[in-house]
Amino acid sequence: MSIITTDTVYVTLPKNYTNALTDYYLSIQNKDNLIYDIEANQKHTGLEIDSMGTFIKAFLASMQISIAESKFALGQYDEALIEINKGIEMAPYMKEIGKENYYNVRGNVFIALGKFQQAINDFDRCINLNSSFSVAYVNRAIAKINLTNRVSVKSYSMQGGSNNGVFNANWTFPLKVSVKRSDVNIVSALNDCNKAIEIESNLGYSYYIRGQVKKMLMDDDYCYDLIKSKEIGYPVEEELLKDCVR
Repeated sequence: MSIITTDTVYVTLPKNYTNALTDYYLSIQNKDNLIYDIEANQKHTGLEIDSMGTFIKAFLASMQISIAESKFALGQYDEALIEINKGIEMAPYMKEIGKENYYNVRGNVFIALGKFQQAINDFDRCINLNSSFSVAYVNRAIAKINLTNRVSVKSYSMQGGSNNGVFNANWTFPLKVSVKRSDVNIVSALNDCNKAIEIESNLGYSYYIRGQVKKMLMDDDYCYDLIKSKEIGYPVEEELLKDCVR
């Protein structure tokens, strides 16, 4: 089984995660005050008793997913897993809650921990809840690629967050790797990337990963995807593009 290495980690930090963790934990500690305020203002909020309980669960779950994302950004993957498990347990199954986001986060945590089949299972759950969740297809592709023995993730950059869009750890692969076209996991990963692009044609991350998959398969048109990804605005390494002619 391949092992994820994070010797070189580039993390885009939209906020100070250490300070954010303090705020999130404080919010959870003060949950009794929150519940009291909601109950005291029930008439003003217009929430029914059942809806109020769901709202409270959703709020607490949102704190857990934010804590998990922060732990992930700090490289504390085991702790991130504990926190996202709490969030998944709390989060109601409602369209407004977006529980698919929780499985997407946990899937990324599983990738970081080298538990690729469990990651695939979570991305499957994510897609089952929201078949238009394009990033989940790309993330599932990455997990499938890592089921092979010769491919491992070299580094990642993190973008997004529960308060800042869809959480996404943008994984990259070793530059000089080739795989067999008969590898069913690689073929399936390529299909996942194709599906993500079909859903969201301007997602640079999808082209970036598909381009790398094609490069591993030694497909001649891999440059199209890498150049397209860069044109969309995704940060593509110059070394990946050095053999590409515009």
